[in-house]
Amino acid sequence: SGCQGSWSASESSSWVSLAGSTNGSGSGSWTLVYYYDSNPGSSSRTAQVYFDGDFPPGSAFQLVQSASAACTPDSNTLCLLGSRFRVQADFRDYAGNTGKARAVPVTGDTGYFWFFSSANVEVVAKMVPFCSGTSGQIGVYAGGLTDVQVTLKVFDTSASIYREYSNPLGNPWLLIRDGPFGCSVADDGGPGGFDRPREESGDAAISAVLDSLLERHLGAAAADREGSGTTGTCTPDAYSLCLLNSRFKVEAEYRDYGGNRGFARAVALTPDTGYFWFFSAANVEVITKMVRFCDGSSGSIGIYAGGLTDVEVKLRVTDTVHGTYREYTNPLGAPWRLMRDGPFLCP
Repeated sequence: SGCQGSWSASESSSWVSLAGSTNGSGSGSWTLVYYYDSNPGSSSRTAQVYFDGDFPPGSAFQLVQSASAACTPDSNTLCLLGSRFRVQADFRDYAGNTGKARAVPVTGDTGYFWFFSSANVEVVAKMVPFCSGTSGQIGVYAGGLTDVQVTLKVFDTSASIYREYSNPLGNPWLLIRDGPFGCSVADDGGPGGFDRPREESGDAAISAVLDSLLERHLGAAAADREGSGTTGTCTPDAYSLCLLNSRFKVEAEYRDYGGNRGFARAVALTPDTGYFWFFSAANVEVITKMVRFCDGSSGSIGIYAGGLTDVEVKLRVTDTVHGTYREYTNPLGAPWRLMRDGPFLCP
């Protein structure tokens, strides 16, 4: 601003654009307005804005843009889809206690959070790219096995976009599904991108992260939970979870939008908790846990089931000690609402 005479301005790089009423030129005193794209790369970059007209020859100023701050995983942070997305969660319980959720990665797409005990999975989040479809977006899916207040925070380090999602205290968790994030231009690998869109990859291998997760949690959680409750006769297999000392057998079936049906594949996480996948081992769909309330007023054992899917799912839970079972269904096209029920007897 403060210019005398006529002038014009031009930018040297495509990530900078001049805007405003001046459109990069004018006469007299003006304020130059410019916009810039976020930096998807791992290095800083520079651009020049040149001035002409009554300015001295070579007049310019330089813009320096810092590199994108890639996600760095820690005890409270999930880094998903090639570390492009930073996911964190805060909680507040019925007593008013607040805290930061502890994060555990499961696959490159998916991770979960726990609040009070590492054996007790509370919230599962995954990032799903739909980059070859009509939406051309990346979506976040989050399912919960809790009814305490939760705030989920998702930050796209490539585009500097931030979103928050909340589940109010006392409410059964309703599936969060949103697609506010654009597909990266580096979607086949490279700065700000991810290796390949998961719906195209057909990858059937659980990452090494899951292997270490199982080794770590099955040992620690067993010390917390085993020895309490009655031992059952459930035998785990590729389609069955055996929870709470093998007392409860949990199975799932699904039907997708194309009418295809199948039996979900089961993966144990802790003695209390496991999850199911349908189409790819990297894509967690339903997570289930059994919770004992045998020392409380209810005197029962409950099931909590959260989903990261809107296909039809039928969940079957069998108590191998008493020979009873319950079935729970999420309809096709409906956002998954937290299933919580306490029909099973103690001990």
